[in-house]
Amino acid sequence: MQSQEEPVNPHNHISLSRRSLEKATISYINFTPDKRIVYANPFACKIFGYSPEDFLTKNIFDISPNLSEKRWAEFWETLREQFYFHYFDTCKRKDGVLFPIEARAYWIEDNEKPTAAAFMEDLTEKRKLESDALLKQFIFQKSATAILQGGKDGRILDVNEEACNCLGYTKEELCNMTIFELDASFSEGEIGEIWDTTQAQQVFTFESMHRRKDGTVFPVEITANSHQYNGLEFSICFFKDITEQKREQQRKDKANEQLQKTQKLEALGILAGGIAHDFNNILSGVLGYAELATLRLHSRDEIHKYLQPIIAAGQRAKRLVNQILAFSRQEKSKKAPIDLSRVIMESVDLIRASIPSTIEIKRDIKPNLGLVLADETMIHQVIMNLCTNAYHAIEKKGRAGTLEVLLERITITNKDCLSFPELIPGRFLKLIVADTGHGMDKETITRIFDPYFTTKASGEGTGLGLSVVHGIIKSHGGAIRVYSELDVGTTFHVLFPMEETTSEEPAQTFESLPNGNECLLLVDDEELLLNLGKEFLEGLGYQVETRASSIDALEAVRARPEKFDLIVSDLTMPHMPGDIFAKEVKKLRPNLPVILCTGYSDRIDQDMFREIGIKDFLMKPVLLHELAASVRKILDTSS
Repeated sequence: MQSQEEPVNPHNHISLSRRSLEKATISYINFTPDKRIVYANPFACKIFGYSPEDFLTKNIFDISPNLSEKRWAEFWETLREQFYFHYFDTCKRKDGVLFPIEARAYWIEDNEKPTAAAFMEDLTEKRKLESDALLKQFIFQKSATAILQGGKDGRILDVNEEACNCLGYTKEELCNMTIFELDASFSEGEIGEIWDTTQAQQVFTFESMHRRKDGTVFPVEITANSHQYNGLEFSICFFKDITEQKREQQRKDKANEQLQKTQKLEALGILAGGIAHDFNNILSGVLGYAELATLRLHSRDEIHKYLQPIIAAGQRAKRLVNQILAFSRQEKSKKAPIDLSRVIMESVDLIRASIPSTIEIKRDIKPNLGLVLADETMIHQVIMNLCTNAYHAIEKKGRAGTLEVLLERITITNKDCLSFPELIPGRFLKLIVADTGHGMDKETITRIFDPYFTTKASGEGTGLGLSVVHGIIKSHGGAIRVYSELDVGTTFHVLFPMEETTSEEPAQTFESLPNGNECLLLVDDEELLLNLGKEFLEGLGYQVETRASSIDALEAVRARPEKFDLIVSDLTMPHMPGDIFAKEVKKLRPNLPVILCTGYSDRIDQDMFREIGIKDFLMKPVLLHELAASVRKILDTSS
């Protein structure tokens, strides 16, 4: 027994009728100093599980297992002196289940024989409610989610530990504040609207901004719940920091934006590929007949000099198509000796068409300064990027200005390599791109080649341009330097190592080209190209048959498999593509060599073509001397 004494009047002892006790909804037990139970009311019988008769056979130790003789003596001594004893104990039911009780015992004298009357309350449900309350309070305080309890007037009534950690305040500080001091975006009117919405919906989720004790503002997601207790209304708000979620969403949005750009480029690539196929067929006719005419004419013929510019222009057009295909990732780029003067002139011509006439372009680019071993598309990208940056710098300072593009030949000595440690001494071509734009300070100059660094406003650039330029120049064994002054302008010096070869090719004639007398089958759905190829190859001594359909060509092979020594076929053909046609030919005659030509294909895979027996693959427009060399080489290696 755990006693809790209360002062009482010693003459105020209990006196209740048996009828009242029978109807009472509290346990009542009457027992004597010698521990015998002399009466238990019906409610006590119900709680303890005994019948009235069974109860009279029990003593107080049977229903109070924690009671000792010493405590029993102390109980009666206190009861005799004070006539009242308030205590807490653990009792045992008939089925052995223990349960807590709160008891109030009174001293009763009946015919000079004292007894005790105890009123006992089962505390099981009360203790459960207390335990639940403690558990709920523990969950509230220790929850990993920040929780705030607020009143309708915006006062903060209670917060948990996570809310304190998240906001940087103590619980005492927060409970002396209002939501207006925490939320950077709330006004009293908005609090009222949110309160009304929460009351109507019971649960309301929204986003807002909270301010920490250190002044930093961060985004939060708030779930407000309506709650009532003892006639009072509260709002229980769960909130979480969604800074990382916002960042992740920004990353996803940026990735989606990049994906859309990539998809646009892919669509552009498909469009470019389709145009390239048709354009290269047309260009094949122009270049082919111009080249055929030069082969028929003597090099000193006056008409010969008019044909050479046509061939040169056609070859420029071919390179331009290749640049478009490489840009759209439909064709792999590769390094080759190129005339840098020509590439720069072509690039500047493109720039001139796209910038305002208020910007003057001065160029000093002498022809035939020499060759560099380079990827023409990448060099074109370098020039376009430098000139575009110059144009933007001029436009930022003012609409008018000057863009200078110069190319000169220089020699880098061992002494010069102190300033250019990445270079090997030798002959170089130096490209200079200068502008009269706004210029850059020293700090900006040190960072312009860093990836993603940009001085442009959002939406005007990614900051990848100059870092890509730097990478391209480095991959070509070159170097780049920048010189700039605020409000004066910027100058870029780009150095490329020269290739010690010549670009001049000797004039060619039918007699100078490889020839033969084998039987060839020429297949193309363009009649112009069939006629051109037939005349050219027959001019070299070959026997040539033509077919405008791969179906017809396959029938010709099926009719006489041993007739042909070589097949030259277009890849992109109606009804049956060239690679499928080649597979069918191999079924009829496995050792019959095939050359495929195309203006464009997204299915180009030379390793795959070699597996099916394709001996060579030529990109249109195919120059006649290239075709002659390929035909002769394949025939010689297949014989």
